[in-house]
Amino acid sequence: MYDVIRALAASLPYELLILFFGLYPMVSALMWIGTSLIFFRRERGSENGDAFDDGSPDSTLAKARSDLLDERVRVDTRHDPRRHGHGT
Repeated sequence: MYDVIRALAASLPYELLILFFGLYPMVSALMWIGTSLIFFRRERGSENGDAFDDGSPDSTLAKARSDLLDERVRVDTRHDPRRHGHGT
């Protein structure tokens, strides 16, 4: 009987089943968390008109990223000679 159990435990179908039953709850949990975050962001965005301004750390990061990109544009245009009338 011990040899049969060892043979089953070493078989590919058994290892695939163990892998499936081990990963399925984790992948499912990540899917539900992602879905709930998308739903939460859409719902909060529809209440106050801006999905990025909900006070969460993610929205703060998105706003900081947006501000950084705006600053880059300002820095690039600040050194543009056409902007100051020195260009053609």
